[in-house]
Amino acid sequence: MKKFFTTLLMLTAMVSMNAQTDPDHMYVIGNVPFGDWKPNAGVEMTKTDAYCFEIENIHIDASTYLSFTSELAETDSDWDYIAPYRLAAPANNYEINAGNFGKPIALNEWGVNVDNAFLITGGGDYKIEVYTDELLVVFTPNGDIQEEIVEPDGNIYIMGQVNGNEWAPNVGVKMTDEGNNIYTAIVTTTADSCTFDFTKALSKTASNWAGVAPYRFGAVENGTWVALNEAMPLGEEGNDNAFKMCDAGTYLLTLDLEARTLTVTESELEDAMYIIGNIPFNNWDPAYGVKMVKNGDVYTYEASIPGDVWFIFADALGSWDIVNGGHRYGPLEANEDVVAGEDHPTQISGNGNASYKVGAGEYVITFDKANLTFRFDAKGATTTGDVNGDNKVDVEDVNAVINMILKVSETTAAGDVNNDGKVDVEDVNAIINIILKV
Repeated sequence: MKKFFTTLLMLTAMVSMNAQTDPDHMYVIGNVPFGDWKPNAGVEMTKTDAYCFEIENIHIDASTYLSFTSELAETDSDWDYIAPYRLAAPANNYEINAGNFGKPIALNEWGVNVDNAFLITGGGDYKIEVYTDELLVVFTPNGDIQEEIVEPDGNIYIMGQVNGNEWAPNVGVKMTDEGNNIYTAIVTTTADSCTFDFTKALSKTASNWAGVAPYRFGAVENGTWVALNEAMPLGEEGNDNAFKMCDAGTYLLTLDLEARTLTVTESELEDAMYIIGNIPFNNWDPAYGVKMVKNGDVYTYEASIPGDVWFIFADALGSWDIVNGGHRYGPLEANEDVVAGEDHPTQISGNGNASYKVGAGEYVITFDKANLTFRFDAKGATTTGDVNGDNKVDVEDVNAVINMILKVSETTAAGDVNNDGKVDVEDVNAIINIILKV
């Protein structure tokens, strides 16, 4: 019997291995035209021989992300199912451009770094070939390629060497619109010197400097040294004149676009908490996590989550070096699934490769910085004992019930903690038991 099961396991492993090295299907998944990044949607490739799949001629817009899988899921949220069948790019946002057209590009092993996507920088008609025996892919354009068109999105970005960033047309720190043409941002400089300017648009590719050129502005003269606490004049749009700083620190940058000035003052990191992750948390960009609402040591955020998403918390934004360098709140060890309606422990500077996962739903997200816990509650749900609706159960809820008993405040359903149809001293005892975890 033992020999039978051993043989069965070996055969199962061989079938699984063959399904990957010699699959029957191959799909291109990604954003338009490949199904808008859903694990159950993709464009099927044609199998031309035992180990080759191809699409002869497909139109792909500039700045399209894509990957490959030999299986599709049954639902639009089951990314875990297709993970072992995915063939990903050698690095995330691996650019396909004139430098590698028609050349074999190595794919990762099956199921390895599955979130690494290819980025098609120029729009046009392409032939795509995937070789599953050698784990290679070839992108060949059929005709002219239209480079990415960059347009302003209504934001102002700081481009250059702040928050650990390097100069790139697709990297910038988004400033806060304070109204009346005033924009602010708190940034850190970690080197002995840094240079930066501003732009009204970012590209999606790391090579499209020409696309962002018309929207850049900075100093009147290139290399202008920053004078703290002084309103320095800004140059006109369309130039790349940079400001320059020499001292490492934390600074508040204030742009006045009406007066065309920049003022830099020393500052401290804002007391804030952010959620970083994939949709709807700004697609794992450490510079653009969504900001939670602060109430003492408790932060909240309401989110509509369309499917399985991964995320972490951070009390500072910028580069991954900054987030992971003492500002990341993540799982204690490995990746963790979040159960709605329960407190989950977290820690500062958690495993830099570990994240939380939660399924689809309408949530109120609460992060308790004092106790290093967070929770996801279904929107509209009431936590038992949270009489005053501040997403925590404490002595304030005891006071709220006492006020109801004394007719100081209006009696509500939340005050009936023990569900006996009335609000009385037994509800006070019930809240105290919740607080004491009795």
